[in-house]
Amino acid sequence: MGLAVHNFEFSMEHLPSGSINPTGPVLNEPVGQDVGYLVQLCPYIEQQGIANHFDISLGTYDAANAPARKQTIATFICPSSPYAPNTEGTSGLTNYAGCYHHTEAPIDTNNTGLMFLNSHVRYGEITDGSSHTILIGEMLPQLDSLGWASGTRASLRNTGWFAGKSMTPGATDIAPYPRPRLAGSGPVLTASSEDRMADIEFVGGFDSYHAGGAQFCFADGSIRFLSLSVDPALYQKLGNRADGAMMGTEY
Repeated sequence: MGLAVHNFEFSMEHLPSGSINPTGPVLNEPVGQDVGYLVQLCPYIEQQGIANHFDISLGTYDAANAPARKQTIATFICPSSPYAPNTEGTSGLTNYAGCYHHTEAPIDTNNTGLMFLNSHVRYGEITDGSSHTILIGEMLPQLDSLGWASGTRASLRNTGWFAGKSMTPGATDIAPYPRPRLAGSGPVLTASSEDRMADIEFVGGFDSYHAGGAQFCFADGSIRFLSLSVDPALYQKLGNRADGAMMGTEY
């Protein structure tokens, strides 16, 4: 997927948009255009057939795009996860989310990551360095996810959370954030975490089925396993393309 993004950038001279929609912020509901970055990558991962049957101008949730949207694409699924559509069988899932922002915030045009609402980020704009900026990371989709094609929290995440832990520097509490799960895996959601997921502006962070952390693809194409013990302040800086922070090799 990192290679696909680089090929996309070589052809289009900018990274794919995290979400294509006329207005923002992006809400977690099947309304609007909401075309995600993974739709834009289909021609670059040998899925030209799906790309040909997906009309971006009509939007992700249009009936004409239903056959393409419901496809389960192996490239978008971690081998540690069950290959499955959502509970309604209307959308294939993904375990790989684009990084749109460095803290919990709505998906909008002013985010600090690499793929956000109507973004066209060029490599020259990644002033912190492509090797110090997260492009894509693992995440666990909800059973009722809007699917890989949707440019919502279904395919975008931030570095304000990591495996349910608040990464706000100085925070001492662990928020009741639900670790999204597929059938038969993960903890039962608490009432408070159910309320959080009901917030259609809430996005959430990265997570995985791997013990101790998750895999991330950085903007330079490198793949790195970040531990859950990563320094919260450093983790948030990795989600910001241009914060001007001095970055060492502590990750």
